[in-house]
Amino acid sequence: RQVTSSTCSTPAETNVVQMEVRPIAVAADITVSDVSQCINLTATLTATSTGITTPVYKWYADASLNNLLHTGSAYTTQTLSATTSYYITVSGVEKCENISSTAKQVTVTVLTPTSAGTVATVSPVCTGVNSSTLTLSGHAGNILKWQSSTLANFSASIIDIAQTTSTITVNNLTTTTYYRAVVQNNGCSIENSNATGV
Repeated sequence: RQVTSSTCSTPAETNVVQMEVRPIAVAADITVSDVSQCINLTATLTATSTGITTPVYKWYADASLNNLLHTGSAYTTQTLSATTSYYITVSGVEKCENISSTAKQVTVTVLTPTSAGTVATVSPVCTGVNSSTLTLSGHAGNILKWQSSTLANFSASIIDIAQTTSTITVNNLTTTTYYRAVVQNNGCSIENSNATGV
């Protein structure tokens, strides 16, 4: 406040002005979870805060907080083909918006997609008493099972084989039979390998 006076008047006091200084929000003021997902999907991220009244969240593409993507508690990303991080700020009644050094980072990890690999060709066998070993290579993911069919395109007559290793041995075939592996990685899409005939 200010006190004023003159030679002809009694000193007078102005009104009192209170200035509130609010702290800057920090990363711990924001709760958000990292996400892991398959390639070429969007992700929805949601931020919350228990210590700030009427929070306003801002989502940025860069740690310097120059590229604002969205304002709001939930943000849906674009389709992602690579692991990507985002930076979140919050402001409200109790605190001012984070600065770049105190923003909250959240990461969407893009998982390695399924690759079914290739089943190598094998030499022809004579009908009746025979044995062939088929090998899958170049795959990314777990082998869920093998399948066989008497049709090269597997359009019908498919038989599931409870084998989860990269090799399978087949014996005593009496007709040409085709085999393939069924592979899945990180819970992503299930893919079939090529079909190889014996």
